[in-house]
Amino acid sequence: MATDVEIIDAHVHVACEVDRFPRQVARIGSSTWWESDGGADEMQRAFAVTGVRRAVIVQAVALYGYDCRCAAEVARAYGHAFVGAIDLAAPDPIPALDALRDAAGVRLFGVNGGEQSWLTDGRGGAIFDWAAVNGVSLVATLFAPDLAALGALADAHPTVPVALDHCGFPDLAQDEKPLFDLAAIPSIVCKVTSHNLDRPDGAALLERLAAAFGADRLAWGSDFPQHNKLTYAECVAVAREATRTFSDVDRTHFFARTAERLWFR
Repeated sequence: MATDVEIIDAHVHVACEVDRFPRQVARIGSSTWWESDGGADEMQRAFAVTGVRRAVIVQAVALYGYDCRCAAEVARAYGHAFVGAIDLAAPDPIPALDALRDAAGVRLFGVNGGEQSWLTDGRGGAIFDWAAVNGVSLVATLFAPDLAALGALADAHPTVPVALDHCGFPDLAQDEKPLFDLAAIPSIVCKVTSHNLDRPDGAALLERLAAAFGADRLAWGSDFPQHNKLTYAECVAVAREATRTFSDVDRTHFFARTAERLWFR
């Protein structure tokens, strides 16, 4: 198994100085990483140890809401890509999208409770139309019940790349069909994170995803420091081990080329 493949971490969060960037902690999820530093220096040290060269800094909605300044500043300072986020409860998403026109992607964070009516009431269509015009990829954070509606929007906007955060949080002991139905839509990529791989069936899930979507539609992300059950080096090691049956070409797609295509164009 090759271990020297280039790695782009497609899913990293970061915290900044409290006095410059006030926190709006929503405590979404079980992690308490926001209580520690979670800063850029810690992130860069972890990258240096593991050989990660580039990363996608994803807006930490649980920590900053939709104030994207911290993530944008860190990405700019270190040469990483920046994915902002917009408030999907807003009646008109376009002003917030226009403010993120220079971002590498826009996160559609729909796991904070309540019905995701934006997917079907016209706002989702407006978001996808905007992304198509501006050449910006979308990053969807959704649970399984909303994946069919996401698929319908993606199918109607085939030029818009869509990355599904954490593979839609699949519970393979229950209904996996909503996730694997998306394999039929070429514009959809699965972001396979430590959340998916740090479990007994993680490697098996990855192999099934590769068979259904193709490795060129999968991207690895650590979910650092949100996923704090493992050290950063352990997250990388788990991902390497999970790709032990991949060809060198497939491993390169999973660890680097897919992320490069979506967020470093």
